[in-house]
Amino acid sequence: MASLPFEQLKILRVFRLVRVFRLLRAYGTKNIARSLIADRAGSVLFTLLLMGILLLEFGSYGDQYPVTSRGRWFGSIVIIIGVGIFGTFTGYLANFFLAPSK
Repeated sequence: MASLPFEQLKILRVFRLVRVFRLLRAYGTKNIARSLIADRAGSVLFTLLLMGILLLEFGSYGDQYPVTSRGRWFGSIVIIIGVGIFGTFTGYLANFFLAPSK
C-alpha cells in the first residue's frame, strides 16, 4: 500500500476544525460563555489551551516561510501571540504551584 505524500495529508486538518465546530454547536455558545464567566480561574487554562491549539492550527505551515511583507507581519503576530501564551501559561503554573494550600 503506497502512502500519501505529506502535502496531501494537510487537507485532513480541515476535518479537525469541522469536528471542533460541530462540538461547539452541539454544546452551545451560551453554555460555553456561561461556564467561562462562572469559573474564571479555571477557564484561563482552557482559554490558553484553545488559543495554543488555534495558533498551532493556523500558524504552522511546515517548511514554508514568509517572503512577502504581509506574510512577515503575520509571522511576527504569530510569534508575539505564541510568546504571550507561553508567558501566561508559565505564570498560571507558577501561581498554581506557589499558591498556599487551603
